[in-house]
Amino acid sequence: MCLDTVDKETKQVTEGWKVFNNGSISFIHFHTSELSPIYFFTPLFKCEEWIEDENNRSIKYNNVNYDAKYYKTGFHFYIDKLDAESWVGYSKSYVIKKVRVKNVVATGTQAHCKVGVARKIFIEN
Repeated sequence: MCLDTVDKETKQVTEGWKVFNNGSISFIHFHTSELSPIYFFTPLFKCEEWIEDENNRSIKYNNVNYDAKYYKTGFHFYIDKLDAESWVGYSKSYVIKKVRVKNVVATGTQAHCKVGVARKIFIEN
């Protein structure tokens, strides 16, 4: 997920919602509550512990003046639960989890939904 628009000033957000795969693929180990992200080649996420993005990369985007700008990589999340639910729709293939976030590096929109990017994430059970 990359942001379609980036807010001029990053919103101060401390929680949100993240979408994961549902079913046997996502809950590989029930006892450790590991979740499978919806994007391939991403490691499983553990619930109930802080996870930090160890990448030191930035993502380039163009603002309204088509000036190149950058924001740090991180964990993308929906700010509003309704936006996460609208993305999932009626599919049973996904599960929505509440997350706490720290070090939010960007907020904006993706497919008309309010989203954020955080360097640290905590997935609640």
